[in-house]
Amino acid sequence: MERTALVLIIGLLTLWNRSGYAQAGVGESRRAGSTATAPIRGQANQAGGEAYRVTGRVLDDRTGKPVGGATVSLERMGMRCTLCGVRPPEPKRTTTTGADGEFAFDGVPSGKIFVSATRDGYVPALHHRIGVESWGETQLTNDWSQELHLVPAASISGMVRDHAGGLAGKDATNGTIALFEVSYWGGLPETSYTSVMPTFEADGTYHFNDLEPGRYFMVVSPGWDKEEPEGTRHNRPVGEVPLRYPKPSAGNPTPFFTLGEGEQKKISLQIPEKTLHHVSVTDGPTFGFELSSPSGGVFRVQQDQREKDAYFAWLPDGSYWLTSGNPGDVDGPVVFRVAGADVSGLHIKSAAWDTTRLPATVEVSIDGSPDLHCLPSDASECDLGNLELLNLAAGGTSSDAGDLRLTASTKAIATTLLPGRYGAVVAARKNLYVRSIRSGAFDLSRGPLLIRPGQAPAPIEAELAPAATIDGVVERDRKPVVAYVYALATGRTARGNFRFFAPVKTRDDGTFEMEGLAPGAWIVFASDVGNLQLDVRRRAETGYWRRHGIRVHAETGRTDRVVVKEARTPQG
Repeated sequence: MERTALVLIIGLLTLWNRSGYAQAGVGESRRAGSTATAPIRGQANQAGGEAYRVTGRVLDDRTGKPVGGATVSLERMGMRCTLCGVRPPEPKRTTTTGADGEFAFDGVPSGKIFVSATRDGYVPALHHRIGVESWGETQLTNDWSQELHLVPAASISGMVRDHAGGLAGKDATNGTIALFEVSYWGGLPETSYTSVMPTFEADGTYHFNDLEPGRYFMVVSPGWDKEEPEGTRHNRPVGEVPLRYPKPSAGNPTPFFTLGEGEQKKISLQIPEKTLHHVSVTDGPTFGFELSSPSGGVFRVQQDQREKDAYFAWLPDGSYWLTSGNPGDVDGPVVFRVAGADVSGLHIKSAAWDTTRLPATVEVSIDGSPDLHCLPSDASECDLGNLELLNLAAGGTSSDAGDLRLTASTKAIATTLLPGRYGAVVAARKNLYVRSIRSGAFDLSRGPLLIRPGQAPAPIEAELAPAATIDGVVERDRKPVVAYVYALATGRTARGNFRFFAPVKTRDDGTFEMEGLAPGAWIVFASDVGNLQLDVRRRAETGYWRRHGIRVHAETGRTDRVVVKEARTPQG
């Protein structure tokens, strides 16, 4: 009976969360009408009793002017447990700012509270920027006042026409317009579909509204009724094909454009017509795939009614891979090319979901020794860091394929991987760095590890070694400031660098310490932003910060002391 009562109490004990709020973190998306929030950290006035006054202002972060008409919400957070006698928090309270942007809540009981602001046409100010508290919660024990920052939302509009100049893009028959956002994780790009649907005017003008500042690209595609060639040119089939904007090039196969705060960008596009090649595919009865290309275009595979288990597609020159949207459902060429001629005899074996995963193991050592700097009794709990295996798409973006916790245990770490191309980054601890990552004779510093269908990789061996340290102070106008400090590997150090790209935040006096650096050359720089959107592999992306940083030659066992000048983060 006692056990039954205990289980019942635990079942009724639930966390009273704020409704409709997803805490925005590094790399997460923000939309107009989404929430800008702030930790309760303002100057507190000592107040007696158990109820307090919460006040503040909502500001346009770009201009510093007040935002009138914003909805400010206050929610108390806590536990509820019916049998324990713990009462649920009071319902969410809301108010609207006046022309001066100010708001106030009186009689707020003590406890953990959460305050947020929204307004049509605005998004929260950039997260993780020094001096801008745009999300959070705290324990209310005094009167409190705090500013909440919003920025104007961006938009994109224009016209889409077919190759002959007619309107396109108004519906699935005439074509589609898709908007993708490019974000960065650990210094590598990730692409995500925004799920923002365009609206259309009577004249065919499209609009993407309520967008956050950031990096984007667009893909416009002809309708499904235009999958077959529409004609011939020089005795070759031709037809409309998807178009990516900005246009890819040999030097930049995955370009993007930047939307600034409140920017209203005009982009008009025309779907091109190109020579098409017939690609034939054979497969089992569970086939149901589309062909994707690095540009973001999608081509449908059609069944050949004249032959069993035969399929085909009409494709322009380029690289392609098959997918149905589920991982591990294709066993065949990872990427194939179409280059000036038809392709036949391509065999793709479809499989039940996730059945093409291959066993893999990861082994860890330090300086090639099984001595992993921990007591044997604590080996399994001795945390050396995290190794992230990254599935590198043909389009140049990455996705997390496995987060493996590295410990001092000498037991190999078991995992499974899909066929594909893999890289790795490591967030090491205990002032260690990754000297090398190998799979058999292949060194991952030379390029991605290719895992072929049906061929399990050799054990992945990560060798750690004692690292170098940099400490110092960040200054602006010769005065210490709070900032985020980053390190970019350069020269030979960059070629074998597996370090997870992430900053350290200075102390209140501007001082910092950064560990885990491989011996060699580094560029150290400081920014007011804690989630810089950078592809660390491209000098065009990092050039500004290289020019504003200082060069340091790190050595194992040595601590370099530096003075770093903070640089403001440019838009884009």
